[in-house]
Amino acid sequence: MGSSPADEFTPDDLLKARQIWIDRGCSRSYVNRCVQTIIRCFKWAVTKRRVPAQSWQELAAVEPLRKGRPGARETPKVKSVPEEVVTPVLAFLPPTVADMVRLQMLTGCRPNEVTRLTPGQIDRGGDVWKYTPEVHKCAWLEKPRTVFIGPQAQLVIAKYLFRDADEPCFQTAQGKQFARGGYRQVIRRTIEKLNIGIGPKLPHWTPNQLRHFKATQLREQQDLEAARAILGHSSETTTLIYAELKDQAAVELTRNTG
Repeated sequence: MGSSPADEFTPDDLLKARQIWIDRGCSRSYVNRCVQTIIRCFKWAVTKRRVPAQSWQELAAVEPLRKGRPGARETPKVKSVPEEVVTPVLAFLPPTVADMVRLQMLTGCRPNEVTRLTPGQIDRGGDVWKYTPEVHKCAWLEKPRTVFIGPQAQLVIAKYLFRDADEPCFQTAQGKQFARGGYRQVIRRTIEKLNIGIGPKLPHWTPNQLRHFKATQLREQQDLEAARAILGHSSETTTLIYAELKDQAAVELTRNTG
């Protein structure tokens, strides 16, 4: 490792690096992501003829850490946040951040999907709009992602659409795109200020929990396939025709709930 040539980097070296992250207390999911990033770097290097294909193939054989592996810290499962916990905070958030929260609750989009939203990515051709993120979680698998924007969510974002097509809808006070961490930090600091000198304290929540709020709401609708389409979940057995049927159900469900 260190300054050694890349083609001398072996699975043993990768395992040593992984152990360092484990010893530092990094979570199992974080460690697995780091390992996969290194493997993808070597895959790229193979395409550029920087390292032999065997280097990447050997590294790719390293199995990810499995759940329950001794020493690897597990992260708590993200849970939904009740609406009655979010509502008291909305009035004290900056107006733009409050609308970002409302949009997530209505559409189930991911935090980075709301921070990267631009007017040009929204198809406003029907009564239910469709937002197609250019970057999303499953883009590397070449799986499409559509965020369905119903009548209530349209009212939330309408005033942010008078921008250039590729300009972020939601911007900071400095006119820049929100960083995912920055968006989360504004919420955290607002809750901390509200909790000063009051009791009982308001529980903390994160933007990712808002997505789970929508998931819980959709499950109550008993239409799991439409919910899967709205939330961007997928399965290996989904065909293109089946995906179209899911989208039709998703549009109908969004019309009524988003």
